[in-house]
Amino acid sequence: MKVDETKNNEIQIFAAELNDSDVPTLDLHGESIIQAGYLIDEFINKSIYHKKNVIKIITGRGSGKLFTEVDKELSNSKLVKYHRTGSDPYKAGGSFYVLLWL
Repeated sequence: MKVDETKNNEIQIFAAELNDSDVPTLDLHGESIIQAGYLIDEFINKSIYHKKNVIKIITGRGSGKLFTEVDKELSNSKLVKYHRTGSDPYKAGGSFYVLLWL
């Protein structure tokens, strides 16, 4: 990924973080890893359909298993342009901001 592209991706996600209440959010608290995979796929497809290019996925901190699996799924998805964890230090490690290909 080029430096300018990474910078642009970061700008889009940072802007979404500043207006967090406007970002479509999927909360996976209490979901199994398998169920989370289905929910993520459905959420991403619906978000693309509704032309939402930035979404938020909450995993919670917990043991980290769900967080790790969600990170892998987002990394492997052809619909995901870029993703990273949220930057709020009080919520660090419990959510992802995801930039989708529209």
